[in-house]
Amino acid sequence: MGGNLASEVDRALDVIQESPMSWPLWPDVGEAFGVHRFLLARFPFAIGYIIQADDVVVLAIAHLRRRPGYWLVRLAGKR
Repeated sequence: MGGNLASEVDRALDVIQESPMSWPLWPDVGEAFGVHRFLLARFPFAIGYIIQADDVVVLAIAHLRRRPGYWLVRLAGKR
């Protein structure tokens, strides 16, 4: 299963890199900080990322059912 998750994340990162503005803002977080959310198709994870200049900065690959929002501290100084 771990290999499948890694493959899914790799695929997601490729898709995000191709068109980072295509994915919606993270509800209740995205508007203030510009955090986009990409939901993995086969696993209960989301990739949270921001766009800085021409770079995509991944903030978290977050499990959607465990400790929601634990990664929000990573937004300090990103505004």
